[in-house]
Amino acid sequence: MIKIFLFLILCQAPLFAALFPAPANLRIVYGEQNLDITWDSLPGVTGYNLYTAPTPNLPVAKKRRINQTLITSGTHFLYMWDYENGRHERKIKGRLHYISVTALYDKKGRVVESKPSPEADNFYFKGYCDIDTPAEIKALLKPSQTAPLLPVEARVNKAGDFIRFMETRGKKLMNEVRAKIDPLQVGGCAPISTVLIKLLLDDSLYAYRIEGNFINEYHTFVIINLDSVEYVVDFTADQFIPGVAPVFFPRDLSHLNMAGKLAPEGRDIYLIGKIYAPEQSDLADNKTAQVYREIYNRVAGKDRTTTP
Repeated sequence: MIKIFLFLILCQAPLFAALFPAPANLRIVYGEQNLDITWDSLPGVTGYNLYTAPTPNLPVAKKRRINQTLITSGTHFLYMWDYENGRHERKIKGRLHYISVTALYDKKGRVVESKPSPEADNFYFKGYCDIDTPAEIKALLKPSQTAPLLPVEARVNKAGDFIRFMETRGKKLMNEVRAKIDPLQVGGCAPISTVLIKLLLDDSLYAYRIEGNFINEYHTFVIINLDSVEYVVDFTADQFIPGVAPVFFPRDLSHLNMAGKLAPEGRDIYLIGKIYAPEQSDLADNKTAQVYREIYNRVAGKDRTTTP
């Protein structure tokens, strides 16, 4: 009897999927303060539910529902916060999101929820992080670039020298940042980028500190020219996606495509505002910058009392 019951369930599964299909073409415009989510409409639905999870392909029961009430106004939702314990809680910045949507149907007075749609995630930097080995950096190097070069003197560095830096001082800097700095700390990107370009200069590598935007949020990062191709180096990308820093990728890929991944075309992700050479950047002489001065001195092998 059990085998017959299971056989009937398996036979009915395709029919169930056909009668109550899941939404398709989940699309997200990615921001740091919100996710603008849309999907294709379905006939006969009573509404939709949106779910998020920090890991992929979890069952619906283990996901967190984004919408407080059933979405009945259409196929669009601006995810800015969750409503928990009577309060709005922002859960966008600095968190992984695997988003899916389900459709709800009325079957003779009983609500039936479809399976989740295929997931979309906000892992912008897939393939462009964890540059802890020479092989990982070499895989991202390019012979040329199509994006216009920075409007500054082109100070060309050798890729091999940068790889050696990342194996030594670069790795030490990242370990220090992970141990000492909260990735969501406001403003931490500027002093960390300053420390980075000073450490690069100590190794005769010339890079520029950039003040600009990550999508629509203020951010500071570094651009370095390796063998006449410019690359974004971001030691504070963890404030957008946990556990990805340091991020390294060619400037040709500084856009978001429709799938939310770095690409040659799409929405600008790293926007350049002001450009600073190493000689134009220094850490502030105040208590706030003390932790960054100490990080620099430890990584550079200098006395604690020496300031960069």
